[in-house]
Amino acid sequence: MRFCGLKKKFLFMSVLLWIMAFSGYALAAHWGYEGETGPGHWGAMNPDYGLAIGNRQSPVDIVESAISGHGKTLSVHYRDGYFTIINNGHTIQCAPIATGENYITLDGEKYELQQFHLHAPAEHTINGTAPDMELHFVHRDATGRLAVMALFFDKGDENAALSAAWSEIAKFDERAKPKPLKDILAITNLLPENLATIQYNGSLTTPPTNEGVLWVVLKGHAKASMAQLSAFNSTIGNNARPTQPLNGRIFYESENGDRN
Repeated sequence: MRFCGLKKKFLFMSVLLWIMAFSGYALAAHWGYEGETGPGHWGAMNPDYGLAIGNRQSPVDIVESAISGHGKTLSVHYRDGYFTIINNGHTIQCAPIATGENYITLDGEKYELQQFHLHAPAEHTINGTAPDMELHFVHRDATGRLAVMALFFDKGDENAALSAAWSEIAKFDERAKPKPLKDILAITNLLPENLATIQYNGSLTTPPTNEGVLWVVLKGHAKASMAQLSAFNSTIGNNARPTQPLNGRIFYESENGDRN
């Protein structure tokens, strides 16, 4: 009788695993940046990723000739403070520990900073050329709308503002949780002096690539040393989604920007 019970249990588990495998709950490939899990396959990997084949996707090539119209005025309200850091397997991501202290406004509409993360090389290109790295400051307003402010990095001098995070970059561990940085992160020093922007409507650049995202791309660039760029690349690798068709979208430009 005991053997019969074990046999039934084994049969039940086998059927359960078969159902899970064909329902997408098991053996499903996790998205990545190359091969069969790369960006060209995201739209077919998971029903939730269907927008990966939408018509307002990001990143895009920012073509100066397509700039038409005045964008929203940017005001940055960031405070140096304590952040958490995590290697989530796709990027290095930092998030403010205190809420309400870091936000931007666009024509007076407030978007609170949720986190920032990096891509190398840059995901957006400028007239076909990709800068060395791109940082995304992800913001959300009270209704859930997203505004992502993008900052490009070019190879140059060491970036002191990145040092607090770079000193604690760790290898990916799926069991890891965000941990507090030991030092205050001078987030205000990450920003360029010039806060003029190019804006357009797009999407998240990682699955599920939801559309309806307002992109605010800073025209001023920052610098990062070769050692800092190499440290990111050796830990994460290439994590840039290729540029997507513009599909008739236009860019808006704002020469006005300030910080408070």
